Amino acid sequence: MIVLFVLGPPGVGKTTAVRPMLKVDRLVSKPKWTIAGHIVAAGHYTGTTFDGADTVPYNGVRPALEYWKENLQSAQLTILDGDRFSHDKVKQWFTPLVERVAAVYLNASNEVLTARRNRRGSNQNPSWMKGRETKARRFFETFDDSLIVSTMANPYVTEDISQFVGGIRRSSCDHKFVDSKSCLKCGWTPPPIPEPTKPPGDFEFCEAPQPGRLGWQCTYARNHKGKHSFEVS
Repeated sequence: MIVLFVLGPPGVGKTTAVRPMLKVDRLVSKPKWTIAGHIVAAGHYTGTTFDGADTVPYNGVRPALEYWKENLQSAQLTILDGDRFSHDKVKQWFTPLVERVAAVYLNASNEVLTARRNRRGSNQNPSWMKGRETKARRFFETFDDSLIVSTMANPYVTEDISQFVGGIRRSSCDHKFVDSKSCLKCGWTPPPIPEPTKPPGDFEFCEAPQPGRLGWQCTYARNHKGKHSFEVS
């Protein structure tokens, strides 16, 4: 399990870089989380201006963390982008709970940042934005497990981030398999699927987890005249 902080100055494209990694299944309304298969991300990724973790209020950080611990801790990748969660206390909170805590810092020239901020209609105070940039850089410097990515004329920002966290999902590939070894299209190798305990109950047939499907696939007969199939995590 990985927690990834995506950092950088305002307008550098943090949410834009993360968005293609997420094939959204559902949005948790309160506290705000985006659920995308085995990836979860703080905030709502809806494709609008100032979405992503910017949709989490500053006083909503603690409730978001508590919700994650109770409901989302099994996610393979947790993404926290932007200023809301960029605190050493948040980093320390996650460290004993996951296998890896890492950070990506996105950068661009001042000219590019100014142009991007103007395009999205940003009216934040320049001194405030400079302070956010300094805060992000200093927080990034506390990580040993880290990567710097330029967002200038770089169409592969999302792929660079995905590769850094182990290729959990690439925006350009849906990972087609004929076996459990690697994707035929991009060569990505999935992590091993842990063997869960067989679920209890009156099951007529149970099939062990297969690549791309977590949990036991069971045919449940109790209280049913016919068979009812569903997935048990």
